[in-house]
Amino acid sequence: MSNTNILIHILNALIGGLCIAILGLTAHAVALKDELDSILPSSVKKTGMTFLFWPGCGGLVDMLLFILLWSLTPWKQGSVCLSLDSGLQKHADGAKTNKQAAYLNGLLFVASFILGRPLIVLIFTFVEWGRAVKSETSTYSGYLTVETWACAFSKQNGNNFADSLCKELQAARYLLIPVLVLGAMMLTLMLRKRFLVAKGVVQ
Repeated sequence: MSNTNILIHILNALIGGLCIAILGLTAHAVALKDELDSILPSSVKKTGMTFLFWPGCGGLVDMLLFILLWSLTPWKQGSVCLSLDSGLQKHADGAKTNKQAAYLNGLLFVASFILGRPLIVLIFTFVEWGRAVKSETSTYSGYLTVETWACAFSKQNGNNFADSLCKELQAARYLLIPVLVLGAMMLTLMLRKRFLVAKGVVQ
């Protein structure tokens, strides 16, 4: 296995691990939010917190799908036999090349989702966080998200559940950044590999 292939698999595993962490943090944050439902203002927007499940679950599915497609991709081309059956062999090699191209396109599609999903969620959550009220004296009015309300409420009242909720949602949101960086690296390597395979430089 080439160094590029090893690096692609390492990046895929790292992204999968980060997505599992995001999923775990978000799931625990929901449990913490449920503990605070009795004092949570009805005006609090929960979209951003719910949206964090998408890169968590989706990223994990993408990691497994990428591994599956990679294992199904026919990387090695058959050798052309100089015999009476060489025409049939060439035809078989051509079919295998077409199959390889189809699977590589599938891998590129998955890699694009690995990059695009956290990008969309990162933009949405940071824009929503930027719009929300963060004042400790305005925890029941204005545009509030679960994260900004929990952070302000924990500072104002010293509530441990709110403090944990604040920190875990922040952690899940910021973990999207390394997922995005690693996803960009992975997609770049896959584009390079697709180009080299098309040129016949690598298999």
